[in-house]
Amino acid sequence: EYDPSRGWRRPAPPLFKRKFVEPVMVAIDCEMVDTTGGHELARLSVVDAHCETLADVLVKPPNPIVDYLTQWSGITEELLVGVTTTLADAQDVLLRVVDADCILVGHSLENDLRAMKIAHDRVIDTSVCFPRRNGGGGKQALRALADRMLNLQIQTAGDDGHNSTEDASTSMRLALLRLRFGHDDVRIHNYARSRARIEAGAISHSSSKNSAKHHNGSGSQPGVDSSGEGASVSV
Repeated sequence: EYDPSRGWRRPAPPLFKRKFVEPVMVAIDCEMVDTTGGHELARLSVVDAHCETLADVLVKPPNPIVDYLTQWSGITEELLVGVTTTLADAQDVLLRVVDADCILVGHSLENDLRAMKIAHDRVIDTSVCFPRRNGGGGKQALRALADRMLNLQIQTAGDDGHNSTEDASTSMRLALLRLRFGHDDVRIHNYARSRARIEAGAISHSSSKNSAKHHNGSGSQPGVDSSGEGASVSV
């Protein structure tokens, strides 16, 4: 399917050889719409191994849109008003952070790469490395994997569609856990549950401290002292 004459591209070789350094990992998720030319890219999200967003861009398909697929893509007609970013522009965005040595992560990654018209050899596809447990074939939905393996609720917007940044981050978290714990799904699940309890406890503790400050303090707003002058706030 790779055909440079039809706009397909590959990541360039790295500018320098990495020695004794772990390979760079980047996760992507794409949202597509239906056009007169088929399934075409409308949004690209890219996150790093810390799930920090590197890029999140809307893309104007080259052909007229016939269905925004909003209930899945989250793309609406209003969202694309004024968007001029092309597929080639989106490719440039991705290829600025991905070289030939980079490990590209995603869920059902072949669909994203096809929409991006990108060919890449080093990939981790979470739909492949987290197969159905009963061995019956087919892929598990990312939402189901997030719930079962990460104790995480995603894609909760209903008819408003998916958040591609959230989906990319979820794929990255799953891939990192698979690399850390191998195929021991029980350890992955238990680790995720422990992390969720720790995070929930930290949030609860922070809320309690803020509530105590509110009751014991003078009632002044953060960043403003009691005299009305601006006060510095440490971040």
